[in-house]
Amino acid sequence: MKKIMEIIPVVAKSKSRVLIRGEIGTEKNIIARMIHNLSDYRRLPFISFYPFSLNKTAINEKDILKKIQAEKDISVFPVGTLYFKDIEDLNLENQLKIYSLFQKWENEGVNFRVITSIKKNIWDKIDKGNFIEELYYYLNVIHIYIPPLRERLEDIQPLVEYLSKKICEKLNREPVYFPEEEISKLYKLKLKGNMLEIANLIERAIVLNPDGEKRLKFIDLYLQDIDENKSIELEKDLSKYKDDFLKKTIIDAIRKNKGVKKEAAKDLGISPRALSYYVSKYNI
Repeated sequence: MKKIMEIIPVVAKSKSRVLIRGEIGTEKNIIARMIHNLSDYRRLPFISFYPFSLNKTAINEKDILKKIQAEKDISVFPVGTLYFKDIEDLNLENQLKIYSLFQKWENEGVNFRVITSIKKNIWDKIDKGNFIEELYYYLNVIHIYIPPLRERLEDIQPLVEYLSKKICEKLNREPVYFPEEEISKLYKLKLKGNMLEIANLIERAIVLNPDGEKRLKFIDLYLQDIDENKSIELEKDLSKYKDDFLKKTIIDAIRKNKGVKKEAAKDLGISPRALSYYVSKYNI
């Protein structure tokens, strides 16, 4: 990630088109916005377009200009930065439309910049005729690849620290932290959701922490997609963690109901018989 951070200011100074490639959750939109904010377009709008909304109708210049106008208090031109997310999901008709529009604007001397992103290698779609090869070459002047988190484990700890702070601010909670032994568990996950998946794990732990503890553990890690090559060691860790979590949950429910196990079982959504089993298993 350090190399990407180093290249962003260099890329930002140019007006060249940029294609950002990365899996879901690698926050390609953040990189796109950083490029915009460091560029000569920073005083102009950064306007995002998404395939799921664009594909509802055929794209036309009027609609694009209308969206741009909504972002500005002045005339449409100069435009600013147009960011097309997951452009490989755009249908063929609209691929042709935007390609024609970009070429038209260039011929007319319109001042604009295009940044696009894709989730994965686009060549499968090109080979099957689902993406216009010429459009790909047009967009792919500067290619930025964001590796998934599982390929840059060194970024996980600072990311957890950063996200924990942001999520606590969003939830209006006191700052929390995750000890090193907890963060090390993330190294063994596939993390297909990348930054988004980690943010969800952090928020879940904060929200389900009613005691206001500062030192947190990740909750329900055993539900995540585990890397099979690392799963044996992790299964032992998570099995113990799951037992600890269940035991604490049951104790809290029994205390809340002043020892009345029938009521505690209701709160837990299990039968009294199942509760008796867990009380015996965990020696509560």
